[in-house]
Amino acid sequence: MSRASALRYPTPAERDALYGPLDWEPAPTANNPEAIRITNGFERQIVAVDVPLLGRVRIHRGAAPSLGRALMEIERLGWGQKIHGFEGGFEPRVVRRLDGTLSGNLSSHAYGTSIDVNAGSNPQGGEATADQRDLAGVFERHGWYWGARFSTPDPMHFEYVLPPERSAGTENV
Repeated sequence: MSRASALRYPTPAERDALYGPLDWEPAPTANNPEAIRITNGFERQIVAVDVPLLGRVRIHRGAAPSLGRALMEIERLGWGQKIHGFEGGFEPRVVRRLDGTLSGNLSSHAYGTSIDVNAGSNPQGGEATADQRDLAGVFERHGWYWGARFSTPDPMHFEYVLPPERSAGTENV
């Protein structure tokens, strides 16, 4: 990683103020021990949008326009081939640590403000590929904090950290 990010990562309270509130209870299953059940209607903030290069994505309505713009820029740069996989957007769950234990804190995926791209070649705790570093520069210009900057790097992870955008008709970004 070359330079520091101009973006500031939000605290859980700031994320809740920007995108929530999100009330929840644990709802683990055998295949998904980190699962939660949202209990306050927060899911009305989640939209399904069609975006370039990824297809249909479930994401917070306030992050959808920026995601579309970032992916359009990646497409314009001719970097579509740098995206090998899309492994997740909105996913109601708590944070899963590198060792597989659960933190008890809400994941930003539960807010629909995060996506995981190229997980197979950019695993949590691993080094980012050159392609991922290229993509990170574009995502950061559009307000997406890169998980490779976490104390435990997560280079597949991008999280929208700016105030929600207002947009009508986010079905096709």
